[in-house]
Amino acid sequence: MTYATADVDVLYTTPADVDRLCRLAPGAPAAEHYRGCYIASLRLAIVGHGDAAALAHELRHAREGAFHP
Repeated sequence: MTYATADVDVLYTTPADVDRLCRLAPGAPAAEHYRGCYIASLRLAIVGHGDAAALAHELRHAREGAFHP
């Protein structure tokens, strides 16, 4: 399921799909497990169903860029 929030699209999917899709994202850093990711070139955040913390984190990437404190 995809939702548009302001100028960022959010794809909600299963945790397994989040991990798989985020590993395929361009420039994805190596990680043991992904709870979410933000793909700047597509303005797309991918998070698992009901994972509000991951959604907030990815939306922060959308506002502040790849690196933040």
